[in-house]
Amino acid sequence: MLVHYCLALATVVGQGADSERIQELDELDAFGSFLITEPRRGGSHIATRTQARYDAERDEFVLHTPSPVAAKMANAALPGLPKLGVVCARLEVAGRDRGVFAFAVPLRDERGPRPGVRISELPGMPLLAADSCLVNFDHVRVPRRDWLAGGASIDADGGFHGGGADDADTRLVRTMASGSFCWPAQSVSLAAAARGCVTIALRYASRRTTMGRRTPRLPAIAHRNQHRPLIGALAEAYAITFLANESARGDAPDPRGATDRRSTGSAATPWASVNGSSVLTKALVARGLENVAERCRRSHGAMGLMTANRILDYQFLGHAFHAAGGDNQLILLDTARALASGSGPRRPPAPVEGGLEQGSVLDLDFLRALAEAREHRAYQQAVEHAERSARRGDPPEQAWNGRYDTSLELADAHGAALILAAGIRAVDKAETADPYAARLLRDLCTLHALETVHAAAGWLLPNKLLTSSQALEIPEAMNVLCERLLPSVPLLLDAFDIPETLLGAIVG
Repeated sequence: MLVHYCLALATVVGQGADSERIQELDELDAFGSFLITEPRRGGSHIATRTQARYDAERDEFVLHTPSPVAAKMANAALPGLPKLGVVCARLEVAGRDRGVFAFAVPLRDERGPRPGVRISELPGMPLLAADSCLVNFDHVRVPRRDWLAGGASIDADGGFHGGGADDADTRLVRTMASGSFCWPAQSVSLAAAARGCVTIALRYASRRTTMGRRTPRLPAIAHRNQHRPLIGALAEAYAITFLANESARGDAPDPRGATDRRSTGSAATPWASVNGSSVLTKALVARGLENVAERCRRSHGAMGLMTANRILDYQFLGHAFHAAGGDNQLILLDTARALASGSGPRRPPAPVEGGLEQGSVLDLDFLRALAEAREHRAYQQAVEHAERSARRGDPPEQAWNGRYDTSLELADAHGAALILAAGIRAVDKAETADPYAARLLRDLCTLHALETVHAAAGWLLPNKLLTSSQALEIPEAMNVLCERLLPSVPLLLDAFDIPETLLGAIVG
């Protein structure tokens, strides 16, 4: 559904396809596939090799795979189903490279691959059912009506007009821009998977009885080794849900004061240039799902390894979206580059001086101030590192490698601040509607923020943003929050409102 609707159909609509192609996908006469990745080229969309040469005499395009390394990855291996591919290829007009455009190309029908299209099935990915394949094109003729021009044109004399996107980077971003639906869709879906995962795990832990001699016949959830990780997973599921929902609505204020939330400039991963905010949210939510699923799987014991209980499926979904819709690590690095260079969100505001040393780790206002201070310090270090590298005249590869650690720290700090800000907005919104719900959400928000601080303590302590005594207080503070939230776990799970038929686990 993601590929068909958010990538294939969205692109044929957004880039000006013929109405018959739109109808074909809309009425499911064919199923959409989006062909941009060339895995043997390192998966880079910037280095697209697939060719689309304009034939002026016949007013057609000739789509061709020039070498095996230019084969496209697709979901088109399943026989008997018509597949319509949205193929990203490098357009050549009168011998000049005009950048990457998309073309609507039938890949196969009920009888098999279309003429000139060679489909090589790939081994299946464990726990993720997809008809993956490599696709090669052998001088496939594409009529002009199937050129998804996105505002560009070729006149009767063969003259090319870029439609306002005359350089390669801008054209690639414009070609991919119609797929911007996919990141909010990924985020809300991955967050939903996290909610389903933690619901299954917590209900099982609540109903499962332990038989230890020292504490006989207690529900598993009563033990700290169960409720600490699982309520922490519940807090993370709520946190990434708040962030994903804001991304889907597109109405969240940017706490960093971005002047243009739709772009991070010319990024290492083109998806990030289309919509830096939504792409970053996808990366953060996918990582959150992985964290939630890992905790839930461990808490299940052997039952967590059974695919019937879905925990592994959810965890693998998080793994898969490290790459799908843009590589998460590159997205984080692009986010840091944009922050440090000023080409994306404005630099983090300087935190208010003083007060952090005396703050209580159970105080959400203190945790917010700490998150802002961490981001600002990481920003300073990233900028200083880049300036030193520039003064030394480091070559690009050395400069890129040298900034790796400070860039990831800045991106992680920025992401943590975004997630916490979304949680606090949810708490504030609940205050007037339901004070009891607001108290529960505040505890969940505080718990998730504390876990984030605990994980970053090795960086916060030497940077003098956290004192040793505060760091030592964190484990007990998390215990206090978990004990306080434990009686309300059923209510917090019911709030997800997940139909039992959708969970489908045998241990529920």
